[in-house]
Amino acid sequence: MAVDVLAHESWHLSGVIDEAETECRSLQTIAWTAQQLGATAAQGRAMAVAQYTGAYLDMPDAYRGGACGDGGALDRRPDDPRFP
Repeated sequence: MAVDVLAHESWHLSGVIDEAETECRSLQTIAWTAQQLGATAAQGRAMAVAQYTGAYLDMPDAYRGGACGDGGALDRRPDDPRFP
């Protein structure tokens, strides 16, 4: 969850204001963020999947949106079926 918070707040610093968009972008960059902190690619991917299938589902509605998902409008890699 800490890596998600770091990625999430970094998106805010880049100018993204909407919480649902920010969280969706965060989910998709958790793996990269974790790797920058020393995690392996597999560990980063596992963190992202755990966040998406766990804590994300329990977040308030303002942090979740229908556009966040495989092939959704906020999918940063629409040709890659591995979401996040």
